[in-house]
Amino acid sequence: MSWPNLPRLFVLLVGLPASVALVHGFRAPKDEAKDGAPKVTSSHPERAASVLRVPHATGALVADGMLDDPAWLRAPARTGVFVGSDGEPGRPHAEGRLLWNDTDLYIALYAADRDIRSSTAPPDGPLWFGGDAFELSFDVPGGQRKIEISPDGKITDARLGPQGWDYAWQSGVRLGHDVDGTINDTSDEDEEWILEIAVPLSAIGLNGKKGERIGLRIRRCDSNPDGTRVCTGWGDGDSGAVLALD
Repeated sequence: MSWPNLPRLFVLLVGLPASVALVHGFRAPKDEAKDGAPKVTSSHPERAASVLRVPHATGALVADGMLDDPAWLRAPARTGVFVGSDGEPGRPHAEGRLLWNDTDLYIALYAADRDIRSSTAPPDGPLWFGGDAFELSFDVPGGQRKIEISPDGKITDARLGPQGWDYAWQSGVRLGHDVDGTINDTSDEDEEWILEIAVPLSAIGLNGKKGERIGLRIRRCDSNPDGTRVCTGWGDGDSGAVLALD
């Protein structure tokens, strides 16, 4: 398993107890700040959302978790390193990359993880309880769409409307996942996990036209054996973030 298009590097994850975790294929892109935080396009980030321009994929994409389709090796949009509530680069390391085609928004998510844990809840259950997860929150007219995914590919999706969250709603996402480690086994040290997600544009109110925009927040939460939980994210501040189909 590797994060595409970049040489394999070994990065020390600050704050992990006397150990070095391996982060494959990460290097801060030129348009990121030196500390690895996502670049904010506005000169007043506290008042305006950052805009991430997502390129149209050239060639086919298959959501299998391998990230070996040629489109990923070109120039996908990059979130940069996810940050904590203090605005500093988060630990454990997480980041995302995005592309779109005429039918789907593709999101690749990477998580370094010394102890990969997955909730035992069934799909459309509370995956955040006792497990690691990525959460996608889309701002659509009249409400929100939330998609939460565990390392082993369980999906909880919900639609927010006037009556609250509707967990019967199905997003229709397709995904592949790849895990470098053993899930829910504390006897060894894990390394990382990757999700490759295809979100139907129709499920989030998009028509697949260049110039369309949608608000998006991505969170990664890491659960520890002692019950503590650390969450980092992209676009997770008060102003949020916006995707622009380019």
